[in-house]
Amino acid sequence: MDNQTENLEQLQNQTMDTKVSKTTILSIVAVALLGFMGILTETSMNVTFTELTKEFNLSLGIVQWLTTGYLLVVALIMTTSAYFKTAFSDKRIFLYAISAFFIGDIIAIIAPNFWPLLLGRLIQAIGTGMAMPLLFNIILQRVPKSHLGQWMGFAGLILSLAPALGPSYGGLMQTVISWRGIFIVALPIAIVSLILGMIYLDNEKPFQRDGSNHSFDFKRFILLGTALTSSLLALNQLENGGFTAWFYGLVGLTIITFAWFILASKNATKKYIDIEVFKTRSMVYALIIYAVVQAITLAVNFVLPQFAQLSLHTTTLVAGLVLMPGSILGSALNPLVGIVYDKFGSKYLMIIGNIGFTIFLGLFAFFTSNMTATIIWILYLLMTISRNPVFTSANTGGLAEVDLRFQADANAIFTTSQQFAGAMGTTIGSLFLQVKGSNIALQTEIGTRNFFIFVTVVAALMFIAINRFLANKTSK
Repeated sequence: MDNQTENLEQLQNQTMDTKVSKTTILSIVAVALLGFMGILTETSMNVTFTELTKEFNLSLGIVQWLTTGYLLVVALIMTTSAYFKTAFSDKRIFLYAISAFFIGDIIAIIAPNFWPLLLGRLIQAIGTGMAMPLLFNIILQRVPKSHLGQWMGFAGLILSLAPALGPSYGGLMQTVISWRGIFIVALPIAIVSLILGMIYLDNEKPFQRDGSNHSFDFKRFILLGTALTSSLLALNQLENGGFTAWFYGLVGLTIITFAWFILASKNATKKYIDIEVFKTRSMVYALIIYAVVQAITLAVNFVLPQFAQLSLHTTTLVAGLVLMPGSILGSALNPLVGIVYDKFGSKYLMIIGNIGFTIFLGLFAFFTSNMTATIIWILYLLMTISRNPVFTSANTGGLAEVDLRFQADANAIFTTSQQFAGAMGTTIGSLFLQVKGSNIALQTEIGTRNFFIFVTVVAALMFIAINRFLANKTSK
């Protein structure tokens, strides 16, 4: 066992039978606030897309890159979190993250047209991409194992509460101020995060593995980044041009660069992501569950506001508000889900949760033609309550399966997959909402119904991954 593993175990064992310290709690809160604002600004933009397409005279497929591009950059930065954990203190990582958030936020506020706005969002994504893995690393490293589920549930609350409030927040800002209000209001909250982080975050040098190479592996970062980017561009090409030579070229580039990344990782000496973590089969199945649930959730969060505005002819504010009750209640239940996990494990949370998740997605498809704003918020509430036990259990249970020395790598993989799956989900949702006729309302309704049929089938197939995870796991 190397020194880093011993030190990490000692750190957790020291708090095994004690409460979480005030310093740890406020450190978590500081990073959680930054992560919360990053996700809030991302999800709040979805309800503004209809107005932005008119203001900038651009298609929905281009405007939705404010979300897809943001999530892609977040995912790419998250892949570096295992390296940052070994190279910098928690406080240094936090300061890098919040600096990027402030710079991107200010650029977005003053952006005169779409492209500076997109640039600001991509810079801001760097901050979110650094903040979210830091949040989970602090919890995994400093919270007693007996309370791990509860605090992972708290982190899950942050991940789901921000999307819960995002559409309503975006709709309110668009109605009262403009889309720029989304970024203006974010500034004072980010300042509170900065103050707490400066006071309570640990500035100690990170633990190092003796004899290891701590230089960053830019080659593998570029290869994986190319694979992720080209895969999203290939999906986007389906919307813009269909099965063209560009599409097949991008698919080929994705396969080649991802295979090259795997080959390069087998003999890598520089620090990036250690793919040896994928030898833990139970973690792999948990990762699949986690990513699929996230992709469906972000796709639903994209599709429903567009459907509400284009088919039901609601205002931007109403389109955001219909998602709020379910999202807030579902988010508030996350710590409770964590407590249940600590006591009983993941089995029943996953199975019962996915039964409900699949049923309520199917009901969205069934009621599409007769959908009202009231039906949307009822079904979305029930869907979110069902979804969260699956999502939180897959995250906590999957990370619990990994050897302690690979937890930073596993955390990087989970947080990256969460964001990339969200980008994939948003892009897939956009594909289903393509409007080719003059009857926008009808075309959007048909696309929405087909979308929910598709995700219902995917959710049902997820029982296979749940079964394999439960069969291979070693923890509760």
